[in-house]
Amino acid sequence: MSVEPTARSKNSEDYFSLIDTIYFPPGFKYLDQYMDIALVRLVKPIKGKLLEFISLCDRPLPDNTKLMSVGWGFDSMDVQPMSLEPTNSSVIVQNLKQCLATYTNSISSGTIFCATQPPDKRNCRYDGGCPVVYKNKLCGIVSWGPLCRDTRYPSLYTNITIMRSWIKDIEGKVLSREQVKRRN
Repeated sequence: MSVEPTARSKNSEDYFSLIDTIYFPPGFKYLDQYMDIALVRLVKPIKGKLLEFISLCDRPLPDNTKLMSVGWGFDSMDVQPMSLEPTNSSVIVQNLKQCLATYTNSISSGTIFCATQPPDKRNCRYDGGCPVVYKNKLCGIVSWGPLCRDTRYPSLYTNITIMRSWIKDIEGKVLSREQVKRRN
């Protein structure tokens, strides 16, 4: 497996890297959006536009917080063609209990937050795995939702504030070269 940036630098020759290791949280539950995150260790760094470090959210997001979602439109091509450059849109944090009631309590994850999509489908940017940012901090990762077909329903995002300690734990072990339980 490999990783390749979607926004490439014209001058860069290092467009991709093989994946050395994929780290999953021990409690990850597929289809339950519980700990819906993975960390990837690359064989070598990749270069390109929009590849930079970002701080992680360190405080809970209050309801009605306006966040920026970034994407290319891969998961919304039935609404409009995907963009060759990343675009963004605003999403608003919704009360979690109200959100989960919308889905008739079929989702029980404690590691997500919900946000409403823009009313206009053409402003929706909902690509699985893409970042959601607040004040230049990574606060969420696009997880699950109705994509952009129906923006009346909220979408689910992995809550970085909740997952932060796991991320930092893996980072520390990798940097110290401590053996980390791996799933390749």
